[in-house]
Amino acid sequence: MVSEERKQEILENRRTFQRLNREIVEGKRRRETVQVAGRDGTQYELEVHALSELAIARAAQRTGLSLADLVKQAKPEDVTKDEKGLAKLEFLDEIVSSALAGDEKQQLTADELAEILPGIERAKVFRRVLEISGLGPAATADVEKFHGEPPK
Repeated sequence: MVSEERKQEILENRRTFQRLNREIVEGKRRRETVQVAGRDGTQYELEVHALSELAIARAAQRTGLSLADLVKQAKPEDVTKDEKGLAKLEFLDEIVSSALAGDEKQQLTADELAEILPGIERAKVFRRVLEISGLGPAATADVEKFHGEPPK
């Protein structure tokens, strides 16, 4: 027979796991503000939120990119020479557009963003979105810092 104290402990564990499950399903609603300069010199503050790996993968699929295409590093001047260059720009713009926080009715499309912000500013926002989503160079550095120096 289970004691009353044990029953209460089991019920509390259930509530905790239900709460954790809901947090996992909904994901972190992490948001940050990124300052960017528009094509006209105007300074903007964009509030962006983290995206899931699935949302990022779907954006890559919609723009015709594979994981290998995303991993391959390219210099900005190589974009016009790279056969996947346009798809990579479309992917970047789609991620930035998807990550903008706010009312869906007021959401800017990727094309509208490209008209307002130069590529380097959109790339800055893109990088920050990846970082707060737990992806990209900063996330890798955090994992390496956590694990510490490899044994010699």
